[in-house]
Amino acid sequence: MTAAEINTDGNVAPGTGIGQLLSAISPKKSPALSANLHRWMRSHGRAGDTVYRLNAGGKLSGLYAAGTLFLGQPYADYSGDTDFSGVLLMGVLCNGSSVTRVCLGGAAPTLVEVEDFWEQYKQVGRCAIDVNHTVGFRDESKRFHLVDGQRTCKWCAAPVENSKGVSN
Repeated sequence: MTAAEINTDGNVAPGTGIGQLLSAISPKKSPALSANLHRWMRSHGRAGDTVYRLNAGGKLSGLYAAGTLFLGQPYADYSGDTDFSGVLLMGVLCNGSSVTRVCLGGAAPTLVEVEDFWEQYKQVGRCAIDVNHTVGFRDESKRFHLVDGQRTCKWCAAPVENSKGVSN
């Protein structure tokens, strides 16, 4: 789901207008879906929030590596507004609703929207965030199993090459 599809009314109050998204990303639907992301979106999410990737050489590149993911949306309060309202996605995954939204002044030009993030996330959960299967999520031991001798992700069914432990 793109930001345009989520944001059906620019005048909605925080937390409203995203009920359909919250239902679709409920961790009750799949162990691949993050309870912390769901809690954060329920508590702090706004219509139009989606995931953005930091480009190299931008305003935040002195603090974060290129490719770092942020959750939120650019401000559009006036023509030329370059501020971003959001949070580090990994902070949300680790700490849930205790992470608060901030204004990242001048950051919007160096953040690129991850196309169709919500659609990908609904299909493969946290694998939309960790496509290379390198993040050690809390429930890592339940994420992988063997399929015909190949270590495979239970969430997205992708074969995985690294040699971490496998549960059956």
